[in-house]
Formats: sequence, structure tokens, C-alpha cells
Amino acid sequence: MWESLEVLPYVRNFIRNIGVGEVISNLIALLLLLVAIVGVVYVVHLLLKHYLIKLLKLKSQQKKIHWTNLLLKYNVLTKLYWLFTATLLYWLTPIIQSSELPFTALLKEFIQKSLLVTIIVLIVLFVSSILNVINNLYTLSYSIAKQRPIKSYIDVLKIIVWVVASIFIVATIIESSPTTILTGLGALSAVLLLIFKDSIMGFVSSIQLSAYDIVRIGDWIELKAYNVDGDVLDISLNTVKIRNFNKTIVTLPTYKLMESGVINWRGMQEAGGRRIKRAIYIDIDTIKFCDAQLLNKLSTLDLLSAYISEATTSNFSPGTKEGKKSLTNVGLYRRYVKAYLKVHPYIHKDFTFLVRQLQPSEIGLPLEIYVFTNVTNWGIYEEIQSNIFDHLLAILPTFELKPFQSLYK
Repeated sequence: MWESLEVLPYVRNFIRNIGVGEVISNLIALLLLLVAIVGVVYVVHLLLKHYLIKLLKLKSQQKKIHWTNLLLKYNVLTKLYWLFTATLLYWLTPIIQSSELPFTALLKEFIQKSLLVTIIVLIVLFVSSILNVINNLYTLSYSIAKQRPIKSYIDVLKIIVWVVASIFIVATIIESSPTTILTGLGALSAVLLLIFKDSIMGFVSSIQLSAYDIVRIGDWIELKAYNVDGDVLDISLNTVKIRNFNKTIVTLPTYKLMESGVINWRGMQEAGGRRIKRAIYIDIDTIKFCDAQLLNKLSTLDLLSAYISEATTSNFSPGTKEGKKSLTNVGLYRRYVKAYLKVHPYIHKDFTFLVRQLQPSEIGLPLEIYVFTNVTNWGIYEEIQSNIFDHLLAILPTFELKPFQSLYK
């Protein structure tokens, strides 16, 4: 449109008619047109910026979570009106060209080429912002977003957009066809694979993490190889961000989770039970058969009185027919521990429930407790576990048993 309409000669002739020399009139005319173009574009830019942002802010105040808030957060309209401004400037630039002034053609070509590169970059930034808005809308609007995050796919789309944009930018600068650029890139495929190795491996790993539901945002995971133990904050194409319980932030390549193996505690949290697996080491020298005095003392314990009464009156205890002589202090202690845990309000009765002896060793006889609490909160769990072992250790002397302590041996 503007190429066939030469505005510059009319402006130059008008200036020449008021007595200005030919060379000066050409320069003044060119300068006036450039100022006019910039002025028009600037006014349009201000109008767009003022009214669009004002309208968007008005909308965003009406709802707490709204797509307009996200448009403001990621400066979508800011990029849009800059894109419109650059496009308008590109469209108006041909009016500075004149067949009578050959250098104006070169000036116009340089300005338009620069603007075209700017427009491509602004399009990419605009598309990236839109993709960010889509990702946030998905995360905020759908409960399944924690299980199936799409950020990795968004990152892949961004990379594709930037690659395509880079090809067009190079093609614009060297004035060549994008097809020619793509043909040349075929020879550099090995180099490109090396450059984007982490992205490619991350992309494959992120698909695996999502498809097999290995890790979600918010999961408590553990990677012993990297001393990682905390909550997943973010999963992207290339990285996974984890906040350790000591409040440090660890960022690992996504594929490292697939390489080294990850312990995910989500199953424990969903099941509603958390395991206690700890042993009390009993000094073997203190293990003995119970005499009448010890049996009388232990019979006063509510959790053992019925069992001791039955064992002594029936002259029988499991595994032998030696009657009360077969009752050992460690056996009764094991019975007591089991009964104590059975009535404990925070121990899960439907999960694995074991109180067992392990192989004796140079550090004593291990009496292992293998049960589950019915709460999964870490702080409460630790409190329950500590209270249980406080009690079980404190009552050991009642059974005339001692814990093994190598320090005193």
C-alpha cells in the first residue's frame, strides 16, 4: 500500500517552497516523517496501554482467581500492545522511501528488517506468556493437576516455538528461505542433540514421571544418592525442585529421578498409616525364668494379670508343659509390649502388627516392634513413637530386665 505512495517528495517540496535548500529540505523532510511515524505509533501505544490495562485490572478485581489476574501476572497485554506497536511501525515505515533519494530505500530496508526480527521475538514472548497462563489456569482449576501436571509439555512447546522463531530470525537477517536454513540444520543434528541432551532426556523422563504417576507436586520424596529428603515444589521439563525438611532447596535434572530411583512416601500418606520399626536391645545376662515373687509383682499389671493367671492355673503355657516354670521375664515382657500396643489408641490394628525377637548378637537380644501408627503427620508420629518407647524402656526394670549398653560393658 505505502510503497506506491511516495509521501517524502511532497513534504520535501513543501519545505523547499519556503526557501530551504535542496539538501537540507531532503533531510528535514525525512526527519519530519520519522518523527510523525514515531509520534503516531507512540500515541496508539499509550492508548492501548492505558485502556487495556485499566479494563483488565477492573476485571481482575471482580474475582479472586480469574484469568485476568494471570494475564496481568504474566504481562500478556503488555507484550500484545508492544507487538501491535512494532507491527504498526513496520507497516508505516515505507512512507519514508523516495525514488529520488536512493539511500531511503536502504534505510527503509534496515528499519523493516530490524522491526521484523523484533516482531518475531515479541510473538514468541507473547505465546510463552499465553502458555504460562494456560498452565496456571489448569493448575488452579483442576484437582487432577497435581497428579498430571502439564508444565513439562508447556516447556516443550516453548522450546519448539523458540527454535522455529530462531530459524525465521536467521532467515530474515540473511534474506534466505527458512527451508534452506532447515536443510543446513540437518548437518548439525549431532551438535543439536548434544546441546539439547538434557532437554531431550528431561522430556522423556517427565513423560515417564507423569505417565506412571511416579512423582507429583507436593509429594514427599527421598533420593539417598543426592541426600534429598523433602517435598516436591515443581516439576518442569529439565528440572525437579525439592524443598528439604531443613528448608534448603535442591534442584535436580528430571532424568536423575529415573536414573537413581526415588522413594515416594505418598503411599504411606494415602494409606493412613506410618510404620514404626525399631528394636529394644535387651541384655541377655538379665533374661531368666520367673520366680514366684516376680510373677506376683507382674500379676499386678493389668495387661498381664489375665495371661499369668491362665498360664499358672492351667499349668500350661504355649510351647511347653512345664507350667509356671516356663514363664520367662523376656517372654512376659514381649506379651506386655504386644498387649500395650493392642490397646494403644494411635496404633493401627488392621496393618502389619509384629512384636518379635531377632537374632541375638554381641549387642544383646533385639526385641523389634513392627507396627503402624494411624496418623501420618511427621510431628505427631514422632511424638507417638517417642512416648511408646519412653514407656517400654521405663518398665523394663519391672521385669528385672536391662537394656544392653555397650558403654558399661
